Amino acid sequence: MTKTKRWTSKRDVLKVLPERKPESHKGDFGRLLIVGGGSHYVGAPALVGLAALRSGADLVIVAAPEKTAWAVNSISPDLITLKLPCKDLEPSVIPELRSELERSTAVVVGPGLGTTSKTLDAVIEIARELKEKHPRLPTLFDADGLKALANTRDLLHGMPWILTPHVGEFKLLIGRDIPR
Repeated sequence: MTKTKRWTSKRDVLKVLPERKPESHKGDFGRLLIVGGGSHYVGAPALVGLAALRSGADLVIVAAPEKTAWAVNSISPDLITLKLPCKDLEPSVIPELRSELERSTAVVVGPGLGTTSKTLDAVIEIARELKEKHPRLPTLFDADGLKALANTRDLLHGMPWILTPHVGEFKLLIGRDIPR
């Protein structure tokens, strides 16, 4: 069996990207909301945000617990933060996310959130909000966001969400071991 390799160059990518006009405004080329980070994992939402900026997102907002958000600010001034008044994500701060959800063109939920019971409840509430009020908003669930959804798989039905599980998270999502 032969393996075919194809390399993508900068020129290939530039062919498919829309032209950015000089009169463009911040946000014209995407406004990504990242709900992530917690008391133990501050780097994950920053890495996601920096990757999004590098791949062409115009505006990246990281919604994170206050101490985590300050750490994200110290990693890059290009990342805007929404500082949530909590140590780890919890349902009480969901109202503060609603206005950002309204303005976002895409959402990522999960990187570095942690798995406290309040955090998992908050992720489920965010997923319900997305399903009911923003069903067409491009959404990606990753890492701890997936762990929350594993307990409420019914939320996944009919949704065009992107899920990015590793093997362990995939087992949680399907509720059984994976044959080798």
